[in-house]
Amino acid sequence: MSQLFKNHSNKKEKYVLFVGGLFYANEFGIKWFIKNVSPFISFKTYIIGSGFEKFKDEFEKYKNVRVIGKVDELSSWYLDAQYIIAPIFEGSEMKTKVAEAFMFGKKYLQRAQL
Repeated sequence: MSQLFKNHSNKKEKYVLFVGGLFYANEFGIKWFIKNVSPFISFKTYIIGSGFEKFKDEFEKYKNVRVIGKVDELSSWYLDAQYIIAPIFEGSEMKTKVAEAFMFGKKYLQRAQL
């Protein structure tokens, strides 16, 4: 792995990471994940993306969900994440967030394509 992307964080917390701006497919997908997956995993779920701040109260009713919203720098979030999630039900087969997960050497979880 490139020195540029080596993780120098001291975080011990395990979390899954969702990254994406607020538009219909991302909103639908993360709401589905929060309701149907998040309650059954021991990891926290962090949501990063412009516009998701408006769902902070709704999403954080689930004890292991945190809405971060827009951030200035993403690399440390990617580096510290255990998994990147892409619960998208519409659109192209290859999501940008999946390519970013690969770039950081991360495993990603996405729903099965039907």
